[in-house]
This record gives sequence, structure tokens and C-alpha cells, in this order.
Amino acid sequence: MNETYNETGAFVVEERGHATSVIFMMVVMACGSFLGLAGNITVATLISTRRKLQSITNIYILHRCLADILAQSMTPVLIASIARDNFPFGYPFCILTSFLIQAGYALSLMFLVILAVDCYLATRGQFHTLQYRWKVLKIGVSVTWSAGVLFIIPVYFFTDFYMTESGKFYCFEGPLFTTNMVVPEFLFMYGLIVTPMIVLWIFVSFVYPSSKEPAVPQPVVEGSGEADDKDDGSPPRSLLLLLSVAITILQMPYWATKFFNEFGLYNFSLHIVFICMFELLYPINPILYIYFRKDLWQRVIGCLPSHPTSILPLENL
Repeated sequence: MNETYNETGAFVVEERGHATSVIFMMVVMACGSFLGLAGNITVATLISTRRKLQSITNIYILHRCLADILAQSMTPVLIASIARDNFPFGYPFCILTSFLIQAGYALSLMFLVILAVDCYLATRGQFHTLQYRWKVLKIGVSVTWSAGVLFIIPVYFFTDFYMTESGKFYCFEGPLFTTNMVVPEFLFMYGLIVTPMIVLWIFVSFVYPSSKEPAVPQPVVEGSGEADDKDDGSPPRSLLLLLSVAITILQMPYWATKFFNEFGLYNFSLHIVFICMFELLYPINPILYIYFRKDLWQRVIGCLPSHPTSILPLENL
């Protein structure tokens, strides 16, 4: 092995080739962060400022965009600390960075799970009305964000902030991204990542093979404060499937390395590749939202300078 860990567990690169790999990783992180933030902010702004876009599906997408923005907001801090091999921003900022990154990721995954549940409900409209789905949305969003706020508690106890003998500082984002996984960290990983992924794919398996068309939206009672659904009443099954496939392929390998590390199967090059894959999901998500949601697509095209395609439906482009 040409890579070691110092007394705090911080990774130390010893060869020029590995240093080049780290530089490549930082470039990917920077590009992924910039494009991800731009895309998610664009989608979130469109939905939050256009009442006609505030369908049930789009509101779930809005909250997932906000969660991804939280997760990506501290990427510049991570890049700076990796480049300097030091975290000079202090303990409070270490806690804040750890909280935003981990809470944002967990919330994003949970909103995708709830979106899959809503799609399942929509395909069974004879049992679940549009009003019922609005109630599920309000409860799901409230509970998920409340749990996200409470996540500050484990972050406070499991995030480590060390100073080495040479005077360098290192911030280890616990409980999910800590270097050395022990029983509590594994429990959080199972509870916040593995279990939601299993639930996600269970509902995807229920929804995608179904030959039933999504329920036709019912008119909303005047003054209820709920926007009319202008779409088919549920997220396109292709969108749900691709979002699920994307998070599984691009981010699950990173979590698998947690198990590899415990059995001495750590590989530096693979670790770099998995981190780059992890970051690529953030710019991909808004692209999928816009492409598969006709209302978002048409709104984005409509915001561009006068263009003949702005009046065309997506399938005619």
C-alpha cells in the first residue's frame, strides 16, 4: 500500500500519481457542485415561483432540490480542506459542514422514497384520491424536514475535529462519512441509507410493472390552497425509475466501500472513482426532472430568448 493514515485517520497521499488522482477528484467535485447547484436552484426557483407548476409531483421535486442544495452547499469547503490538507475553519463550522452535507443527502433520499410512495398511490386512484395524496404530501414533508433538523444531534456527537502535532486540523463528518466505521455508524448507515433504498426499490417494483394508468387528477376545492395538477396525477414511471437507478449506480458503490474498508479491501483508486460518481448525481437529477416533466421543460424553454420551440410540446421537439 502506498497510502497511509496519520494518527487522526486523515488520508495522506504519498505518491505523485495519487496526488494527481486527488486533483482530478477535486475538479470533478467542483464541476459537479457548480452544475448541481445551478440545476437544482433553477428547478426549485421555477416551481416555487410558478403556482401552476406546484403539482404534487413537482412539490416533491422542489423539496428534493432543496435537500440537494443543502448537501452541495459545503462542497467548496470540502475542496478547500482537501487541497490544503487542513480544515482551518474551526469546530463550529466543522459541525455545520457535517450537518448540511449529511442531512441534505439523507433528506434527498427520503424525498425520493416518498415520491415513489406517491406514485404508487396515484396508480391506485380508485382507493387514494388526490386530496388524500395532498395529505400524505403535507405529512411526509413535515415529518421528513423535522427529522432532518433533529439529525443535528447525532452529527454533534459523532463528528470528530482533531488537531495533529503539526498543528493541522481535520474534520470527520459523522456518523455517515466518518473514516472509521464502528457499530453506531453502521446502524445509522443502515437506518438512513440501506433501509430507505430497500423501501424505494420495493415501491418502484410495485409501480413500474403496473399496466394501470395513473389516476386522473380530481379538481381541488376552491380556496383549499392546493394547486391543480396539470400533469397526469403522478410522476412519470420512467422518471421514478431513472432517479432510482441513478442514485443506486452512482452513489451506492461509495457506501459499499464502508464495508470493504472493514475487511481490509480498501483500494485508493476505486475510492476516488466512487467519490467522483457520487458527486455526478447532483447535476444529473435536475436534468432528469426537466426532461421528464413537460411543464418544467416548457417553462425552461419559455424563459430562454425568443425561440420557436418554446411553443411546442416536448414530444414534438
